[in-house]
This record gives sequence, structure tokens and C-alpha cells, in this order.
Amino acid sequence: MKKRILIVVVGLCTCLSLLSCGGKSNGQVTVRDRVLASQGVTATLVFGSLVVVNGQNDTLPRVSPLNAGNSPGLIVVSPTRNIAATFDSNSNNVFAVDTSRQTSIGNGIHLPGATSSISVPTADPTVYAAVPTATVNGFAFLGAVEVLNFSTNSFTTIAASNAQTVVSNSQGTELLVFSPDSDAVTVLFPGVAVPPVDTSCYTNPPNQVCNIVRDSRLSRPVNAIISGSTAYILNCGAECGGTQQASVAVFDLGSLTVTQTIPVDAARMAYLRTKPLPRRSAGASTSSILVPEQSPAAFPLPTAITAAWI
Repeated sequence: MKKRILIVVVGLCTCLSLLSCGGKSNGQVTVRDRVLASQGVTATLVFGSLVVVNGQNDTLPRVSPLNAGNSPGLIVVSPTRNIAATFDSNSNNVFAVDTSRQTSIGNGIHLPGATSSISVPTADPTVYAAVPTATVNGFAFLGAVEVLNFSTNSFTTIAASNAQTVVSNSQGTELLVFSPDSDAVTVLFPGVAVPPVDTSCYTNPPNQVCNIVRDSRLSRPVNAIISGSTAYILNCGAECGGTQQASVAVFDLGSLTVTQTIPVDAARMAYLRTKPLPRRSAGASTSSILVPEQSPAAFPLPTAITAAWI
């Protein structure tokens, strides 16, 4: 059974020093149940650190807080649940932690602007962040995807116009990037990007780093869910200023083509539900996309995730 621990971005209340808050040892405490949550969950005072919380009884064990700046909010967890990344809106820094060891990874990496979209696709401490206002001295672009390598505490900027949302495949080798008021999807291959600043999207794409996909069936795409080699792109459509009805576009990641569209009432957020097929189809499963009938009014969506089981 997997161990779980609750890491919460909360204000460190004074009960951290009391035995009643859990834990009786000054050493590392192993807690069975874990959740990752954002600041303001349990405390009125905010000091900005990531705090380990016992999810079994909602107490704070005696574990040293993890550095996350002054105002961490957005939290993203890797599918393997061993890496968590959080964005500090005060400093525009992204911090990463090793959830299994309950330790910080590096000292945080500074972004050239705010982000509302982070992806941590693998067990490696590599994080992708979309920064719509990113600029770099000497370059004439606005917006980028930042490739953050916490192993080396370094990053590569891939220029992508007004990059608002980034979605990665499961290997972190292919990224879908969405920009507001656009009917295109930018596809990036970060493994071949040239550091420190790659401007391939502005140098006659398609190329080995960047491909800008335009299709008449794409109408204000804002997000996507990826399952294997298929992406389900959410076309916000008329609600976001497009000319078509909202839909889900089925997108092949290999050929970079839209294979079909499914009309829906609204498409800004969705969930992938996977369930096994009957026993005779051992090892197989079937997937379906759940799209809410209504979506909130402001772009981007969904709202920043501030809690997740890890």
C-alpha cells in the first residue's frame, strides 16, 4: 500500500511546536496519509512554507517546513506523486519538493512573469510552466514556456506567443500550448530546444522544436487532456470569442492532426475517466471524457488547483 502524506501550503501556526500538533521526535516523521493543499486551508496567518500534515487526523507532525517562497498557491503533482511543484506569486518563483523524502529540490527557479499553468509529467524534477508575459532582453517576443530543470537549478525559455496553458504527454517529450484569442495550437518538443532561449516558433515553423497547428475545426482551444497518443482538445468556441460551437477535438499526437470533433455545450475543463474492459479483454481499458455542461466565465480555466492527494 502506498504511503501518503499531506503537504499543505499554509501559515505556520504556533502549534507546530506543540506535541498536540502531532509528532514526538525531532527526526523525520513518516505519515501514512498525504494530501497536497494550498495556503489558507487551516490557518489565518501565512508564512509561505509547505507544511507536512497528517491526513489521518488533520494534525501537524513535527517535520521541518519546506521552502516555497512567501505566497505559494498553485500546486501540481507528478503522476508518480513523488514530485510536487508550487508557484509563489509574490516572487514569481517555482519551487519543487520531493514528496517521498519530504525535502526541497533546489532553491526555486525564477520565472519572467506569472503563471497559472504548470505541468510535472514524469518522476524527474523537470517542470514546464506557461508564462504569457515572458520577455527576454534582446529578443522580440511576448510569452514562453519555461522548461525548469530542478536537478541543475536551470531553465530554458521556449518562445511561444502569449502561452497561457501548457499540457504535456506522459513522457514530457511533447507539449501542447494554448494562447487566448487564438484558433491554433502550438506543439513543442522541448527535448531538442536550444538553451538558454529557443525562438524556433518564430523561425519558419514547422521545425524540430515547434509546430503551430491550424485547423478549421479548432475554435478558441484553451486546454487539453492527453491519453496515450491522443489529445482531447477543448474548443471553447463562441464563449471565448470564437465563431463555432464549443467542442472536443480529438487530436492525434503523432500526425498532429484533428481526426474528429464532438460538439458540447461548453468546453474549458474536462476529466478523463478510464475503466477496465470485461475480463476477456485482460489488460485493456476504455476511456471517456467528461465535460461539464457549463464553465466559469473567465479565461483561463480551470481555476488553479490548490489541493491533491499524493
